[in-house]
Amino acid sequence: MFFLVLSFILLFMISAMRITAGMLLDSPLLNIEGFHALIDTVISFFIVFTIFIVRSSISQRFPYGLYKLEDLVAILLSMIILFTLFTSIDEIFYKPSTPNLTVLLVQASTIPLLVLSVLSKYKSAYILHSPSLKADAAHMFVDVIETSSVTFGLLLFMITRYGFIYTLSLIIALIGLLLAAYEAAHDSILAILDLPKDKKFLEELKNYIRELIRGKAELIDLKARWAGPIVFVEMLLRSHPLNTLESIGRLTRCIEENIRKRFEDVKYIIVTVKPTIRSRLKVAVPVEDAGPNPSLSDHFGKAHYFLIVEVNNEQIISKQIISKNTILGHPPGKATKVNVPQSLLRGAEIAENLHNMGVTDVIVKNIGEIAYSLLLRHKIVVWKGRDGNAIDNIKYLIRGYLEVLDQPTHEASWKKNL
Repeated sequence: MFFLVLSFILLFMISAMRITAGMLLDSPLLNIEGFHALIDTVISFFIVFTIFIVRSSISQRFPYGLYKLEDLVAILLSMIILFTLFTSIDEIFYKPSTPNLTVLLVQASTIPLLVLSVLSKYKSAYILHSPSLKADAAHMFVDVIETSSVTFGLLLFMITRYGFIYTLSLIIALIGLLLAAYEAAHDSILAILDLPKDKKFLEELKNYIRELIRGKAELIDLKARWAGPIVFVEMLLRSHPLNTLESIGRLTRCIEENIRKRFEDVKYIIVTVKPTIRSRLKVAVPVEDAGPNPSLSDHFGKAHYFLIVEVNNEQIISKQIISKNTILGHPPGKATKVNVPQSLLRGAEIAENLHNMGVTDVIVKNIGEIAYSLLLRHKIVVWKGRDGNAIDNIKYLIRGYLEVLDQPTHEASWKKNL
């Protein structure tokens, strides 16, 4: 708070010195520069006042706070600056008076005070973590450059006695007012219109979210809205169909916590998870025979045939029936090296080979836990089949009538054979 008060005192001293000297010495240049410093003081006061309001209990009464109040105040102050600019333009058409060493000394003496005020405001912005104060400090840094240019112009005027140099100094002062108006309103106008104020921030946030959700979900859309000193973030994720509501809840909580740690300006985070509707599917269905309309087999691992169907944009584009032995890639009766009956591992072998074939979904009536676990391991979605033939079940899947099988239908049957 000390640095903020110091910045106010220094700015007020600068404006008082310039305005008083401008009136006593009849210097339009010092008057313009003095009013410029006075406007900076008023801007800083209103920014601090609005920060106090939006962070108070009054703001918390509203769902989204009063954060945009700061943007409205900044736009209003920008209009005041522009008004001061237009009322001072006629000064450049007056014939310059005789060069005055006192005017030069007054203008030059305010530069160190202005630099100290800028540094104090930067320090205050860092302590209060206020983007608006940072922006105000950046605007005052422009003032330092403008004031130095005007002072140099006055010095050249005294040396050369050329009137156009004095006029040029006035023009530089007016340009400083124009830049101050732009700096005060630019970010606030973007915030009011919900336009991206900081594209680098948005890109960094997008990359960070993708790192957080890698392998768990997909980032579909990301929006950021600025309001005064804070940022609202909205994102749309697409989750894998195997993710449960609990896992999605934990993922969203992880996203919110990590974003707030990494990006301190982010106040509100809205995460929307979109149900996954995949455009391309490759579905395997265990069937009883190789006929045109085969029925679902009663068990995944005991089926003699598999119907492989490719779906694109909810349209069946190809169908193929292949035998179990073709999927396994070896003739029936081939011995295994595991001390478990071969029939119990057949489902596991089929599951592995279906994954190698690029299958994304399986529709079954019954399935053992080994095959079921392997399918889940490869992120293959297992659906509970309904009455009807295999093609009917494919259509049920496309229309959303089937339910995901959340557990195997035959559990621990393999233990009896150990």
